[in-house]
Amino acid sequence: MGDPTDPQSSYEKFDKFKQNVISFLYKTENDWPRTRRINELWINENYEYLAQEIRKILPKKQFPMNNKLEHLRGVHFVTRFFLQDIIDYEHNELIFKEVKTIFEQNPANLIELSKYFQGHFRRYDKRILRAIEHFSEVFRFLIPAYGLTYYHEIPEKLFEEKGMTTAAFEDIKEFYIDTYELVAEILPIIVGYNNLKYRGDFIKMSDTKPKYEFDKFF
Repeated sequence: MGDPTDPQSSYEKFDKFKQNVISFLYKTENDWPRTRRINELWINENYEYLAQEIRKILPKKQFPMNNKLEHLRGVHFVTRFFLQDIIDYEHNELIFKEVKTIFEQNPANLIELSKYFQGHFRRYDKRILRAIEHFSEVFRFLIPAYGLTYYHEIPEKLFEEKGMTTAAFEDIKEFYIDTYELVAEILPIIVGYNNLKYRGDFIKMSDTKPKYEFDKFF
């Protein structure tokens, strides 16, 4: 971990890796039940109890919880805090920046995209929540794999010559399958954002063959 020519860099990266792993393991044991409950209240549209739960954690002034958008913002903040030790912060910020740019450039079509997927968002929420729960359950098996994100350079034959003794495939099989299916299920909304960004219309697909119509692709 870190630059082998710079011992201080190696120490700092290992220390950050250690702190983030310990912090997330603590959260999976102590914070996950509350995070799951808050997400379930949102999914079940139980906004009164949702507001009560979030006000126990977040300041009322910044999170007034007085409309659905505020409810969603509060749920997202709590969930993001739960995951923040082990997600790529820069990538996360890039997503917010992209959506903000799209909204400024083409708000009408972004709203049309939202309307198109309106009947699917709750199902997506349920699937994502289940994926996070699975990840929390198997993370301890995957710590060596997570540690690769802190490597200065990954050896070319690492995956051919090395393996993990912390897990068998059976330990992570259900998580692997569910996550693969989730990614496949939400792919159309990612394609829609991509179409909107590069072609100005979320249903306008690439002209490259084989050419798809968005409805048929979905």
